[in-house]
Amino acid sequence: MNRICLMGIFPIILTMVLTGCSSNAPKNNVHQRPAAAQPSPSVPVGSQVIVLEFHDVSPDTSYPPYEHRAGQDPAIETPGELDDQLQALLDNGYHVISLAAFHKFLRGEATVPVQAVLLTFDDGYEDTYKYATPLLEKYNLTATMFMITGWWDPDAHMRAYWHYVSAAEAERMLGSGVWSFGGHTYNGHYQVWTGPDGTQTGWFYSVRKYLPDQHRMETTAEYAQRILADATKMTAELKKVGVADPVDFAWPDGRSTSTARNILTGLGYRYFFLQEPGVNRPDPRADTWNIYRVYPGFSAGSMLAAIREAEH
Repeated sequence: MNRICLMGIFPIILTMVLTGCSSNAPKNNVHQRPAAAQPSPSVPVGSQVIVLEFHDVSPDTSYPPYEHRAGQDPAIETPGELDDQLQALLDNGYHVISLAAFHKFLRGEATVPVQAVLLTFDDGYEDTYKYATPLLEKYNLTATMFMITGWWDPDAHMRAYWHYVSAAEAERMLGSGVWSFGGHTYNGHYQVWTGPDGTQTGWFYSVRKYLPDQHRMETTAEYAQRILADATKMTAELKKVGVADPVDFAWPDGRSTSTARNILTGLGYRYFFLQEPGVNRPDPRADTWNIYRVYPGFSAGSMLAAIREAEH
């Protein structure tokens, strides 16, 4: 990985964090398929969008022995399960839209079909690229992957038993028109100590961490600088593979702080994806948006039930 000089941008962004970030109109990711056409007269216009939150897609759903949980990783589903879910969406009248179309809908600039759905996949697993892409192509659908961009380097992987998309594969994915990308940290998708004995932890982006060599907690300014360093590297890597203006970010484990959000907003991010179920409606007056996501489970039935619960 190339080292990125952060010193010039730190004072600017940190000042924005302390004084309140001003923001510009959001920009679209130019490496999307063109936004879907407006619904035809035969397809009613919808008032909301369901965002589905997937993770890994792989024939191997087992955990490593030391993380064994009844033999199955709850973040992994098989290609067959995903195939059934995609078919069920179409069979039940749902319309999958692109990330660009979703942006325009939230800003009040375009409509979406009734029962509109956005597909998202977290973390950037290589198996997701390998097994989900043919299924998306089979049904002529698009999806968004939230990337932990520091893990594109094989030597940087925190867990060697998981394989992640490489930078070269990321470029091919964007070029395919099937995938769009958002950020999911550079290397901040893990928990840090928040106390001296290691029994208290919190997610990298959402807490000040304990500094054992100095026997103290981070200051607020040190926490902000740590988040800025990670977010700046993440943004640079996304741009390097072809995302012209990264504006989408998924919080690890859904955990956030106002400080981290202000930093990301200062870097241009506008759409913040949560791990809370719900529906998403347009808000033309907003400057940033919280995006609710629905966990689909492993079957078509569990997915449809989760969607219907969120809709009501």
